[in-house]
Amino acid sequence: MLRRIAINVGAGYLPGINTVITGAARAAGLLGWEIVGIRDGFQGLLHPDRYPEGGLVKLSPQIIMNLDPFEAGFLGQAPRIDPFHDTTVQEGEADLSDEILKRLKAENIHALISVVGNQGLGILYKLHCKGLNTVCIPKSIENDIPATSVSFGFNTALSFTIDMLGRAKQAARSARKIAVVEVIGEQAGWLALQAGIALSADAVLIPEIPYNLNMLARRLDDKTSARKPYGLVIVANGV
Repeated sequence: MLRRIAINVGAGYLPGINTVITGAARAAGLLGWEIVGIRDGFQGLLHPDRYPEGGLVKLSPQIIMNLDPFEAGFLGQAPRIDPFHDTTVQEGEADLSDEILKRLKAENIHALISVVGNQGLGILYKLHCKGLNTVCIPKSIENDIPATSVSFGFNTALSFTIDMLGRAKQAARSARKIAVVEVIGEQAGWLALQAGIALSADAVLIPEIPYNLNMLARRLDDKTSARKPYGLVIVANGV
C-alpha cells in the first residue's frame, strides 16, 4: 500500500532543520512512501492560496539532494499561534483543529511528522487525541523538553555558546576582570552548566539551583589572586 505522509516545522528557528527534513524524506523513500512538506507549520495546509507554488511541497529525491543542511529551514516555520485558539480570524478566536484534520484527509495524508518545541508538543498531542497519527521530533536549544535526553538543536547551540564564552574568558583574562555572561536558559540550565564545565567557569547560575549573591561574591574573591586576576561567571537568563 502506498502511504503518503507529511512533515512540518513548529515555531522557532533552529539551525539544521533541513537535515531533519532530509532524514525523514530518505527514510520514507526506503519504505516506498511518498512524503510532502507543509509550508510554515499548518499554514500551507490551511491557506494554500498564499503560496504561488502551493502550500504542500513534494519532497522528491532531486529536492532533497539540493538541500543545504546549513541554510534556513526549507519549509519555513509555524507562526506562534495555537490552532485550537486561533486569534487571527475576524470572528475573534476559532478552533481550527477539525479543519486541519479535514485538510489532511483530503490530501490523503496518513500521518504527520512534526519538528516542534514544548508548545508544539502540546498541540500535536491534542490533535493526536482527535485521531491524527503523528510522530514528533523535539527541538529546543535549551534542552528543556521532558522525557528527552537531548533535544534537537541543543548540541549546535552548545558548540556556539562554548566558542562565544571562550572568547569572553580570553577578554576577561586580558583585562584582568571577571566576565559575567548571560546565556539562554529560561527554564533549564543545561546550556549554561555544560558550557561552564567545558570552560572551567568559576561559577554557573542556573534556574534549578538557588543561589546567594553574597556567597558567590566571597567565592569569587577567594578564587581571584595576583596569579589569576580574572574569572568567568555564566548566568542562565532564567536566573
